[in-house]
Amino acid sequence: MCNVAWCSFSWEAFATLATGLLAVGAAVWIGLKQMSITRRQVALENIKLRSELYDRRMEIYGATREWFDAFLQAGHTPDGDRRQRFVDAVYTSEFLFRPEVSQRLRAWYDLGVRHAMQERANQNEPALETAKQLIDASNTLHDLFGPDMRVGEPIE
Repeated sequence: MCNVAWCSFSWEAFATLATGLLAVGAAVWIGLKQMSITRRQVALENIKLRSELYDRRMEIYGATREWFDAFLQAGHTPDGDRRQRFVDAVYTSEFLFRPEVSQRLRAWYDLGVRHAMQERANQNEPALETAKQLIDASNTLHDLFGPDMRVGEPIE
C-alpha cells in the first residue's frame, strides 16, 4: 500500500520540491556564514575595546611614573600639570584597575601631600621619612601595574 503515487509525480512538482530544498539549504548556508562573520566582528570589537582599555591604563601609569620621576628629581612633590595629571589618574584608576591599584595610588598621593606639608612646616626629619616611603613606593610601580598591563593576557 503506497500513499505516494510516484508514477504520477510530475517534473514540475519535482522541480518545485528541488527548488524549495535548494532554497532552504542556501538560506541555512548563508545564515551560518553570517554567524561566522558576526563572531569575527565581535572578536574584533573585543580587541578594540581591550586596546582602548590598555591605552587608558597606560595614561594612568604614565602620569604616575611622571609624578614619581619629578619627585625623585626635585626632592619634593610636583606642582602644576604633573600634580593635576596624577590627581586625575588617582580618581580615574578606580574605574579602570583593581581596587588595590586605586587604593595604593590614593595612599601615595596622601604621602605626597604629607611630604609637602612637612616641608612647608620645616619638619625635616618627618619629611625625610616620608620621602623615603615615596622612594620605596616608586620602586613598586611595576609590581602594582604589571598584572593589569600585560599584553596578550585577558583584561578584566
